[in-house]
Amino acid sequence: MAQKTPITPKAKTRNEAKWWGAKDREKGRHSVLELVKKGTIDIETTAVLWLLMERKGSVVIASETPETGRTTLLSALLDLLPPSYTPIYLYGKDPDLAELKESDPESSYVLAPELGPDAAAHIWGKHVSSIFKTLDKGYSLATTVRADSPEEVFHLLQSKPVSLSEKLCNNIHAVVNMRLAQGVRVIHRRVCQVTVTGPVNGSKDYRMVTLVGWEPDSDSHMHMRSPETRSALAGRLNMDEDAMEEEITARRRRLKAWYDMGITSTNDLAKALDKYYNSRE
Repeated sequence: MAQKTPITPKAKTRNEAKWWGAKDREKGRHSVLELVKKGTIDIETTAVLWLLMERKGSVVIASETPETGRTTLLSALLDLLPPSYTPIYLYGKDPDLAELKESDPESSYVLAPELGPDAAAHIWGKHVSSIFKTLDKGYSLATTVRADSPEEVFHLLQSKPVSLSEKLCNNIHAVVNMRLAQGVRVIHRRVCQVTVTGPVNGSKDYRMVTLVGWEPDSDSHMHMRSPETRSALAGRLNMDEDAMEEEITARRRRLKAWYDMGITSTNDLAKALDKYYNSRE
């Protein structure tokens, strides 16, 4: 369950963000505000995901095809996390889960480059189930998977050889789907859907509520503002609805201010985030 962010003493500067994509793309990787500039994601969606992940919600970024920018987006979003959080990186067919036994679940984020059977760095089978069981203890997960919809994400995780139960699947707070879009002479990468997922009225069953969509013709993101959407998001954030709206608005305004001031590079945004989190101590 997403919860209030613990603010604890920390270093004056943020740790250099680790990169788990191709080595030739590590240098000059995009910040989340540079992705906003490219149209991959918009500021309001960024504000929502920032709040969700700051409150330790578990997020899966999914797309059916490769090269859609899943790793790029996930890495950019991770830059927004409080420095008080400890990242725990897991890789490969036989990931070492020992660090999970030695860390504080309430201040740890489990980071996996991708769930799937395709590559040596990807995690699959019984190890995925083991990771999801740790989420019951208070850990949070950020990862990617190849799937075209939130329904397909859950289908893959509940099918063999992973075979997650519905209860464990309820540990996913949001699924972010991405797609490639043909532009003029270039291919664009777009967040096409953000779905909040979770239990229905405290039951073991889960529901999916779309928060954000994408309109290809206008190349714009659409935000769903129904009472159901508001209630579903507040429930997963474990927040009062009015308090939630206030926090999202504050983050949206801060992101917009940084964007308008040209604070968009990875390094410049890291410095701005340092000041932001230090001011909250």
